[in-house]
Amino acid sequence: TGEYKTQIADGGIGQNLLAVALTDGQSVQEAVKFAKHAAALSVTKLGAQSSIQTRREVEQFLKH
Repeated sequence: TGEYKTQIADGGIGQNLLAVALTDGQSVQEAVKFAKHAAALSVTKLGAQSSIQTRREVEQFLKH
């Protein structure tokens, strides 16, 4: 598996989805992995709202 590094350019997606994953009952390790992948995906699109992906998109990305 590769590392996906993000900076502030993710617009807070990583932090927000970390909270979502933890609220959903994921372990800290699983939640961090989910949030990192969500943040990495968010910087592949232009714009703030249009770069927010669905849970399904993040889960598909996690499979690769």
